[in-house]
Amino acid sequence: MARGTQPTAHSTLEEIESIADRIASWIGANPGAVIVIAVSILLAAGGYGGWVAWQSGREDRASFALASLEREYLKAMGAAPGATEITEPANPETGKALRREFAQKLLAMADENPHTSATTVARLTAGDLLAAAGEPEKALDAWHAALGGVGRNPALRGVALRRVATALEAQGKWNEAAAANLEAGELVGFPLRRWALADAARCYAEAGDLDRAISIANRVEGEGSSDELPAHLAAKLAELRARGATGAAAGPSAAAQAP
Repeated sequence: MARGTQPTAHSTLEEIESIADRIASWIGANPGAVIVIAVSILLAAGGYGGWVAWQSGREDRASFALASLEREYLKAMGAAPGATEITEPANPETGKALRREFAQKLLAMADENPHTSATTVARLTAGDLLAAAGEPEKALDAWHAALGGVGRNPALRGVALRRVATALEAQGKWNEAAAANLEAGELVGFPLRRWALADAARCYAEAGDLDRAISIANRVEGEGSSDELPAHLAAKLAELRARGATGAAAGPSAAAQAP
């Protein structure tokens, strides 16, 4: 635009009309392209709707497969029809063998139905069965696999992290167990997040990181009553807070006595 000239309403209107004329002219000269664009938009919209329906169908199929395996497992373990609890077989080795068998079936079902919530539940359950069958390493692998497929679901992610933390704790890997519990405790949508934080404090204490353990114990106390926690966790947190308070009181005294 030349210096000193300003657009007027009339010139702007003429420019808009010119653009509209060119668009209309292009549409008239390219009706096929217009149809292709319109069809593409419709296909994209229809494709999204189809994807949603397909995903819903995948979830339904995975949930049905999981429920079928759970019923089959209960029946194999001798549970009465409709029962949700099992009675251990008279031969413990029979129970272990059945748990291993159905753990593998659950993992296979998960591989066949990836990226569904039922898949994550199947892997968590498989890990539980393997742990009960005396296969802690394989159980941890299953729980790690579950953790990799939970996406942003805080409830499932929290459960998976807690399973992993328990397995790591059993191996004496206190720092790693504490970190997994702490991650679960940071999940806002996880119902047992304060329990996870309390266990993180306990595991850090076992690892010898008392400063971090005391810090987390104080945080848990600040977020709510310890009455909501299991008795052993509430007692451990009280012990850690007391140690923290004693250390804080001793600090100034020691400093005053220093030359």
